[in-house]
Amino acid sequence: MSWPTMTDYQEAIQNPSFCFADRELRQGTPVLTPLGLPKPISGSFASVYQLNCNGRHYAVRCFLRYHEDQAQRYAAISDTLARARLPYMVTFDLIEEGIRIQNTWYPILKMEWINGLPLHTYIEHHLDDSALLDDLAEGFRTLVADLGRAGIAHGDLQQGNILIVNHAFRLIDYDGMFVPTLRGMDSHEIGHRNYQHPQRTETDFGAHIDDFSAWVIYLSLKALSVQPALWRELNAGDECLLFRHDDFVHLASSPAMRAIEQIDDRDVRALASQFRTLVEGDLSRVPPLTGTETVRGTLVDSVRRRAGSWLDDYLDRRSEPDSLVSESPSAEPDAYEAYGGATWVLDYIDPAPEADAAAANTGDDESLPQHAERYALSAYCMFVYLLLSGLLTGLLTPLTGLAAAGIGAVPLAGFLIVQYVFFPEVQKKRRITLQVWGLRWELLVLTQYVQKFGRDRQRLNQEESARLASLDDAIEEAIEHELAQVALHHASIPGINRLLEIRLRLFGVRSAADVAEDRIVRVPGIDQLRANNLIAWRTEIEQRVRRQQARLLRDWRQSQQAAIQQEYRQQRKAVNAEEAAQHRIIDRKTADLERLQRDLLNYDDVTFVAYLKWIFQ
Repeated sequence: MSWPTMTDYQEAIQNPSFCFADRELRQGTPVLTPLGLPKPISGSFASVYQLNCNGRHYAVRCFLRYHEDQAQRYAAISDTLARARLPYMVTFDLIEEGIRIQNTWYPILKMEWINGLPLHTYIEHHLDDSALLDDLAEGFRTLVADLGRAGIAHGDLQQGNILIVNHAFRLIDYDGMFVPTLRGMDSHEIGHRNYQHPQRTETDFGAHIDDFSAWVIYLSLKALSVQPALWRELNAGDECLLFRHDDFVHLASSPAMRAIEQIDDRDVRALASQFRTLVEGDLSRVPPLTGTETVRGTLVDSVRRRAGSWLDDYLDRRSEPDSLVSESPSAEPDAYEAYGGATWVLDYIDPAPEADAAAANTGDDESLPQHAERYALSAYCMFVYLLLSGLLTGLLTPLTGLAAAGIGAVPLAGFLIVQYVFFPEVQKKRRITLQVWGLRWELLVLTQYVQKFGRDRQRLNQEESARLASLDDAIEEAIEHELAQVALHHASIPGINRLLEIRLRLFGVRSAADVAEDRIVRVPGIDQLRANNLIAWRTEIEQRVRRQQARLLRDWRQSQQAAIQQEYRQQRKAVNAEEAAQHRIIDRKTADLERLQRDLLNYDDVTFVAYLKWIFQ
């Protein structure tokens, strides 16, 4: 049989008391979208809806695909998790006849609703806390070890299935989970491609299937704890941490692998070297993460370790890092203050020569070559000095000197502005700002556009009601047509003789359909008694017609009603599907906007004032 779509589920959950079999869910209220529809969280395998049931919150997982052995798998998973009692798991119940869609029951998962941050969001919020990210990596390794000791593999370890709740791990989505009692079976999914070994197939189903994805996540966390700038450099968070599927397939040209291997940290480089071997080897030879040994306490470049120094993303790495700064943290504030806090201008400062490395390590600014702006400023100062000399010697009048100084300041200001505008960070800030404005405008247009779906549904409901009401009118017309076939001159009506019959015909009363009190009382000779006889005759014929045609009329009405309702149900489904698609676009663009706004915060110190401050330092 065909399986319900997300729109089918969304339409059914509007009425929980009717669609759910579970008593608690029937009393629940779904979380709604701004348009008043149940809000879905959709994936490739299921749609999830949040329901508030008398103060308790549940996630209802409605399957978009289903397999015959799904109940067996979930029963085995539930038994194993109940025995293991791991703190990372969420309790659930599989209800075979859980939700009713068009009078057919389908299974659902009822599980505890977890309020937490997805792994990638939590990481992004704490990029400036290296110690926390390192603790997060070690906590994740503990999680993987606990799963391994229980003989459990999640099957799809990735950012969307790992939540952080009160700084603790919780795992969701157990569709691909392996437990020992499922040994010998195949998997129905192979996990997120940005976290899985390229060789993994559905036949790879055992306690080892989390090993590779665990390495991907652990290495990413360790690398970010040392060099958080990688998050922006590699555009992380977009369905991945640092690695993507293409990095595994084309490892030799992988930007993520190359960037991590260049990190000045012995532990991370060792992990990266081991990971390269795992990617290039067979899936079956990937060892568990729990066997990894790390050495804590490695020193790294102080500038790169400084929290909040977003400038590390763009520092010129043409020379060795040690040629510019020392490993002593005490050198950091001097270098930062030397440029008035505008460290982003360091992009345009060439690295110090090898011979002057010791001077650079002391924080002495004079070891750094002057930039073009300072040469231009020096030239202008010399120009002003010459003007002052001319004034003192009487060669120039004060007015001429001031005019010359002002005219000279114009090209200097223009030069500085042009130099500032073409700084890469200024261009990036401008590009991000334009993207933010563009997304805001698109979201405004989309928000106004989706309002039409509510009007479309209202219009469809009105049209459907009008057409259903017109069925009664059509039945009445059919009965009137039957009455018109019964001629008046064939009837035997008390008090109506030949003369009155002729008069009635002259006034348009020729059949039972024409008999109406307001018409027959105007006919000469028709008193109230004769009028009542005519109406009684019409009523008798109408009742006989209704009895004779009752079944035919009822069947016709039901068939027409079903056809009309089906027609408008399909139209509403199309409207709901389009609305859901537009909301997915809105959600995606909203997430993009939030990400860009967070990125924009990193450019707060990229200002012309900071640029001038650096020049005049």
